[in-house]
This record gives sequence, C-alpha cells and structure tokens, in this order.
Amino acid sequence: MTLVNSLENNFEQPNTRVAEPFPLCLERPLGAVVSQSGTQFAIWAPTAEKITLRLFSRGSKGEDGDALIGQFLMRPEADGSWTYDFADNKHGLYYDFLTERDCGSVDRVADPWAHAAGVNGRRSMVVDLRRTDTEGWDADLRFRFRRRNDLQPIQLGLRSHQLQRS
Repeated sequence: MTLVNSLENNFEQPNTRVAEPFPLCLERPLGAVVSQSGTQFAIWAPTAEKITLRLFSRGSKGEDGDALIGQFLMRPEADGSWTYDFADNKHGLYYDFLTERDCGSVDRVADPWAHAAGVNGRRSMVVDLRRTDTEGWDADLRFRFRRRNDLQPIQLGLRSHQLQRS
C-alpha cells in the first residue's frame, strides 16, 4: 500500500480558494423572537426563492382544535435571511415554513432555531420566555462550587438504567 503525500504532489482541497458563496446572517436573531413590540420570525435560507410562514393553533394534525391560522409570505433580507413581523405576541402558536427553490420544489421545514416544538418536531412553537419563568426566577442563585473537583459530570443512559432490574 502506498500513501500519497498531497503536499508533495500539489494536490489541493476543493473550494479552498472560493469565498463563502452565501452571506452570513449577523443582523438579527433567528427563530421566533417575542418582544414588547411583537413577534418577529426569521429564518436563514439564502438559496430560497420564496418562503411562506404558516401559523397553526396546535402542534400536530391529530390534535383536537388544530387549524391553519394563516399563511404569510416572508420578506427576503440582504443577509440571506427571510423575515415576517407581527405587532402582537404569538406565544403558544405553532408554525412551519414552506420553502420554494429555483427548481420549483417546495419543502415544509420546521424552524431549526425554535425553543420548543410540537409532536415529533414537525411544527415549531412560539415561546415567550418571559412567560415561562417561575415566580422568583430573577432572584434565583446558581450553586457555587468551592473547587472545580466538587463538580463531577456523569453520563446516564435512561433507557439502560430503566432496563436494569433491582
């Protein structure tokens, strides 16, 4: 067996001289962001031709009361993201995106930046994190270790642990 030394033979890695073809999204937080001024949805999809935001009342089709609330055409931004703004708080609603590419294909996708999801993650959930804080959350103090050795991380596989008979 002969090993080939790529430096000796001037082999180059592909695309090392090509600049990143897509802009980085540094202008805004991605996902569904709830603030005092409303709710902004943002997803980074620089190759999309069109993105539609869909809002639902429930996290999956099989749930009682599930309904499509609306479909909203998102606005493309210069940084490769797509956005849609609502003036109200959408906490508790579910959503997904329909992304259309230049070849004409349309894909349904969940939000990779979501804080919560419906059944099996097919729909993302809008979460106003201020509403999820328990009473006294702001005054909560974390445990302080005196020495680094006081912390002993462990890994526990719950399934394996549950299968063991006592």
